[in-house]
Amino acid sequence: MNTSYGASNNFGHADYYGNLNAGKTNKQILDWINNNQGMLHDDRYRPGELYSTIQAAAINDRNVAANKAQQKRQLAAQQAAIAKLQAGFDSRLSSVNDRMLAQQQSYASTLAEQKDRFNASQRQQQAQYASDILAMNNQFAETQSAQSARYTSDINAMKDTFSQRYSKQNQLYAGNLKSVRDELTAQQAQQAKKYQTNILNMQNTYASNQKKQEQKYASNILSMQNTFKEQQRQLRDTLNAKANPHTRQTQVGVQAPDAKEKAGAAKLQARGTKGSFNRQGLRIQALNI
Repeated sequence: MNTSYGASNNFGHADYYGNLNAGKTNKQILDWINNNQGMLHDDRYRPGELYSTIQAAAINDRNVAANKAQQKRQLAAQQAAIAKLQAGFDSRLSSVNDRMLAQQQSYASTLAEQKDRFNASQRQQQAQYASDILAMNNQFAETQSAQSARYTSDINAMKDTFSQRYSKQNQLYAGNLKSVRDELTAQQAQQAKKYQTNILNMQNTYASNQKKQEQKYASNILSMQNTFKEQQRQLRDTLNAKANPHTRQTQVGVQAPDAKEKAGAAKLQARGTKGSFNRQGLRIQALNI
């Protein structure tokens, strides 16, 4: 047994796994240890961890070998039983094949007889079929002639009935069409009259609104012209006064907001004031109220 796998010459774990990898069995290693117990790595562990591991592995190998032998014996017994069953099956299969061959021969003979009878019956049926077809063609020709005559008669009767109904419907349609046209003409006349009335009312309303707007526009133009003339007069007076030192005002009036408008100035005059405050220089000297 090789003890050089470990760090020492004693047998340890490394030596155990090394010998296993080298092909030694657990039983061979266990027998060697039993014969060389002093070679274990540490006597304190005897029969300690490594020895117990090897002993358990050897027992397990023995059990596995026993199980394999038992399975091999069972497999052999099963194979023998299968071989016996196969022999019986082959024997029964041979017997079945023989019976099938006999049945096939009988079937071929019966099939030939049936084929002959079928051919004879088919020829007889074809002759009967040709006779029946001829009779049916003759009957169909007679029936078709009678149906054609009846169809022509029915068509003529339907044409007469349709002509009568069509004439009545045309008369009814003409009456309904005249009634609808008369009603439509009356409605159109009423709508035209109503439309003319609405147009006239709209024209009158438009003329009235236009007249009012023209009057308002003329009033606004006149007011603007008067205001513009007043502003021109005041500007002209102011310029004349500034141009003439003898007529230049020494006091400058401060107007109230209402005095700038014509309507506001009229209201101030009605209350007895001009709406301006006279002053000399930068100080208000007198109030004209």
